[in-house]
Amino acid sequence: MSLRRTRSQTKAANASKGVEVTASRRQKRRVDQLSSQDAERAPKRAQQSVSLDDVQFLEKAKKQMSTLDLPANSIRTKTLHVLNQYLERLQPIEQKGVKALCPAAHFLTTEEARHLLGSDAHLGVPVFVSGCRLPSTLEEGSPKRPIEQLFEWLDDEVDRHETPNVETTEEEMSSYNVREIKKAFRRHNGYTKYPTNFADIPSNLPGSQIPPWIATPNCSFLNNLMGTVMDNSVEDVLNAHMVNESEEPLQINNEDGKPVPNFAELVELSMAWRHWQTTIMLAEAGAVTLPHWDRYGLATWIHCIEGEIGFAWLDRPTKKEHIAWMRQDIQGRWLFKVIRPGDTLYMPGGTVHLVFRLPHGKQTAGFAGNLIRRCDVNGWLRILAKELEFEIDEPSDVPYLRLLPQIMLTVIYLLKNQRSQDDTDKHGGRGDANDLVFRNRLETVRRLLMELNEQA
Repeated sequence: MSLRRTRSQTKAANASKGVEVTASRRQKRRVDQLSSQDAERAPKRAQQSVSLDDVQFLEKAKKQMSTLDLPANSIRTKTLHVLNQYLERLQPIEQKGVKALCPAAHFLTTEEARHLLGSDAHLGVPVFVSGCRLPSTLEEGSPKRPIEQLFEWLDDEVDRHETPNVETTEEEMSSYNVREIKKAFRRHNGYTKYPTNFADIPSNLPGSQIPPWIATPNCSFLNNLMGTVMDNSVEDVLNAHMVNESEEPLQINNEDGKPVPNFAELVELSMAWRHWQTTIMLAEAGAVTLPHWDRYGLATWIHCIEGEIGFAWLDRPTKKEHIAWMRQDIQGRWLFKVIRPGDTLYMPGGTVHLVFRLPHGKQTAGFAGNLIRRCDVNGWLRILAKELEFEIDEPSDVPYLRLLPQIMLTVIYLLKNQRSQDDTDKHGGRGDANDLVFRNRLETVRRLLMELNEQA
């Protein structure tokens, strides 16, 4: 089945990763304290966590961002005004932050990271791995830039990909096909007044670009969930589509008791899954993504293959600090790290973060994807519950309301079919606590489903 992106679907996909916008309603959403204490006991690598290059990068960013000559009422100007306030608060990761019992971030080798992500240890802070090699088809040592190598694989002239239009005075998106993207990036690799930022172009490279230290059974819950969601017969989907023509939310199950999406839901789920697996990130020098957290409560990994990307995050915020952030009152501790080619980061679901690049720097490229750790299913559900505390009234939220009910129904189905001792252990339960873990999760999922149906 050939599925093409509509403009609304693309906008919804962009919203899941955050785009360069001013203080929109989505960025103001209140969330509770997602991670107030971290009990990680992971091995810490004796790596220099504060790079002088990082400090210099930040100072250059401050200077360059504050001296740009731009129209006073453009979205670009408004965005940089907000960003500059955050840049003044950023702190580099100190060495003691890595060695501390409850560190602000983990700096690990690929082996250590694989062990940590594959364990049931709670993770409330980012993980950074340097020198990571992806199982990619890009040729190392090639005279061609990584971006040019990516362009050789991007040949679909039909799909259009959206970037924030920062030249206008009102928030809007501009769409480019692959030919137009190539033209823009080949025109000039340096300063541009209004940089484009394609945050999530679906990857069509053969094989997997997922970092090997993330490809563990414990990180496969989203894969298993979406595999179950998408595995339906044509007959079941058509039946669900005909029954669901009524306005009342209905649950359609096949003969095995598995929930079945209707055709509209299946299209939305297919598009979402395409973006959650692996996407290509392309941005021109100076492109910015203001503070946000990735939607649907998903954890995120990012791997840099070209350029320098400034990544900053709100370090283990309290509820008060979260509320202050939504009101554009910057509180709490904001940390940053520059991601360079070969660097990979993992951030837990609900991490408030921003991304910035030097205006007089170079273009950047990377891969990104989403996941849910099996042992973090409870945390994922808590984040989803926080998202549903807010009124969902934007056009791009229509797919959101189509996606989540079907996903929640499938989670219930999976939980009911994974109650053996082994399966419950894999999903965060231990010993006598298994039944309690199961009941708590089931209650949370059912409550989420009820709230979703009320808003739909």
